Amino acid sequence: MNAGPSFSALEPHLRAFTPAQAALTRLLDGMHRCGDSDDWQLQPVRTPLKAAAPITLSIESAQCHAELIIDGSHYPALHAIALDTDRPRRLALGNLWLGPVLEALEDAGLGDAQLTNLRRLKADAIGPATGPVLPLQIANAAHACRCEIRALTWHVAPPAPPAADPAAILDRFSALALPGRLRVASRRCRRDMLDTLAPGDILLGWNGTTYRPATDEGTVRLAWGDARQPHLTATAHYKDGIVTTLDLPPLADDDDTFMDDFAAPRRPAGNGADGGVPLEQLEVPVHLELAVMGMPLAELAALQPQHVLTLPVKIRDVTVRLVCHGQTLGHGQLVAVGEQLGLQIASIGKHHAER
Repeated sequence: MNAGPSFSALEPHLRAFTPAQAALTRLLDGMHRCGDSDDWQLQPVRTPLKAAAPITLSIESAQCHAELIIDGSHYPALHAIALDTDRPRRLALGNLWLGPVLEALEDAGLGDAQLTNLRRLKADAIGPATGPVLPLQIANAAHACRCEIRALTWHVAPPAPPAADPAAILDRFSALALPGRLRVASRRCRRDMLDTLAPGDILLGWNGTTYRPATDEGTVRLAWGDARQPHLTATAHYKDGIVTTLDLPPLADDDDTFMDDFAAPRRPAGNGADGGVPLEQLEVPVHLELAVMGMPLAELAALQPQHVLTLPVKIRDVTVRLVCHGQTLGHGQLVAVGEQLGLQIASIGKHHAER
C-alpha cells in the first residue's frame, strides 16, 4: 500500500546567514576598486571552504569585527607568516600580505580595516561551524583567495550600499518600457457603497473632473510605474486621443498629487477621534483609469511640459477600470448624465480585488 509522500523540514537544506552577514553581502555586491582586471574584487560564493591547513584571521575596522578562516595550504607565504612566534612581526607581515583583502574590505565601506590576530590551526581543530558562515572570494584576473567569515559583529549601523550612477542606470535600462495608465477622474467612496455596486449601476460624484465624454476632451493625469510606490506622473490636456503634457510634478505615491487629504482614508462625519469607526463606513479614494502605451525610460527621462503624445485609444471608446490604491475593483464605460461624468458598471468584484 502506498503511504503517500513523506515530508521533511526545509530549514536544514537552506543556507543560513545572520543579519550582520546579510548586511555585509549588500556592501560586497559588484564592488570594484577601479575598472581594470588587476584590481581585486570581493564577492560571496555558494560553496563552503574546505581548509586542509586552516589559518584564522581577526580583522578589525571602524565599523565591525570579523573572524575569518583561510586555507593556508594554498598560500605558503601566509602559512609561514602564521608560524612566526613574534606577534608584532607576524601581524605586520600579515597586514602586508593581506593588503589586497583589506583594501577590498575598505572599498566595500569598512574603513581602516586591519589585521589584529593571525594564527594557524590544526585541520581537526576547526570543526563544524556553530552558526551560519559566509563564504567569500577575493580575486583578480590572476589570483583567487577563498575565505569564510565565521563571526561578524557590527560596532555601528552598517554603511549604506554604494549608490549606482544614475547615468549608468539610464544607459543600461534606457530601452526598458514602463507600462502607462491614464487617470480620468477621482472621488471618495464608502466601503459599504462599493459593496452594493452591481453591473448596470452608474457611479457619479467624480470630483473636479474636466473630462466630458460628449466632446472627448479634458484634463487628465498620466502615470508610469508602480501605483503603490513613488512613480512618474504628468498632468495633461486630452483631446480625441492626443495628450499634451502641462506639468510634471516630483515623483509621488498613487494618491499624493490629488486633492487635499485624498490619499488617507477619511472618517465619516460625526465620529470622534477616540471613537471606533466601522470598517464599512470608512471612505477610500477610487479612480477611473485605463491602460495606455508603455514608454522607454529614456523617453520618460526626456519628457517635458508641452510634449505631445498620441494614445492608441480614445477614452470614450474603451472600458475603464475602477481602481483603489493600485487594485482594480471593477470595469465599466464612461457616460454623461447631464453635466456630470458617470461610470456605468460592467463588472465588479465583491470580495477580492485583482492586482
